[in-house]
Amino acid sequence: MTTMFGKYLNPLFLILLFAVFIVALILPLGPLDAKPVLDYQQAATTNGFIEGYNTMDALASLAFGITIIRALQGMGIHDEDQIAKNTVKSGLLTMVLCGGIYLGIIALGTMSLNRFGISENGGIALTQIVQSYFGKVGLIFMALMTLLAVFTSAMGLIASFAQDFSVRFPKIGYKGWLRITTLLSFITANFGLDTIIAWTMPFLMILYPLSMAMIIPALCSAFFQNRRIVYQLTTIFTAIPALFDGIKALPIQNHLTTNLTNWYVHTIPFASSGVGFILPAISGFIIGVLYCLIFKQRTELDPSLSN
Repeated sequence: MTTMFGKYLNPLFLILLFAVFIVALILPLGPLDAKPVLDYQQAATTNGFIEGYNTMDALASLAFGITIIRALQGMGIHDEDQIAKNTVKSGLLTMVLCGGIYLGIIALGTMSLNRFGISENGGIALTQIVQSYFGKVGLIFMALMTLLAVFTSAMGLIASFAQDFSVRFPKIGYKGWLRITTLLSFITANFGLDTIIAWTMPFLMILYPLSMAMIIPALCSAFFQNRRIVYQLTTIFTAIPALFDGIKALPIQNHLTTNLTNWYVHTIPFASSGVGFILPAISGFIIGVLYCLIFKQRTELDPSLSN
């Protein structure tokens, strides 16, 4: 399955998507100077950053990393340095392709505003654009692209989830977790995209900052010898504002959640923009690194402290 998706379906999906981009550039629906919607007239960077949570790229990368490593091992690559190099290469290629895809989709959406109004979600907008260019054949074209995109993402995420949880909860087993994840995904998918986005956003507002609290320190791990205390403090300092961001994003609010949100927004810097976790996360990281430096100096002065 991994070989089939990697060699054939993923490239086919990318070819179809870039074909739409090329057609749109040759026959644009409108100019690229459309006026942005209200949310992006001010604080466009933070709004775009938070909307990026819906891609789940950071969350998926934590799970996909395991899949990539095991796939490389399945191909006969067992040397840790070679695994690291190949993982970095695949990550860089993914970043370039994802960047190109996002820029293309942004251009498509902007040009389409000359002909269509603001859509409820990106799926509707992309369908309108493709149908505008290719008619009824475009709907089949769109269905094929969606099918390929869903299969490639779903297979990777379900396999990654099952791999991780089968290790943590081995009684259910890998196949058992595959069945559970597939069934829950099938049920959830039938609620519709708007409903899914509305109810997953609070969870993403909690989980995304926590994932970044693990990813960003990992990129700087050489400065603190990958000590666990740095990750722990960064995560703890990040978790509290992330929880408030999740409460703030709930689609249903009551008196308690409104009061908590108002206190949070007026107390924590950048909380009104949805990124109130930034300063606490940086504080936790700095405290963790300082602790490692101080502990290292004390250990050098008194070696008995290292035991």
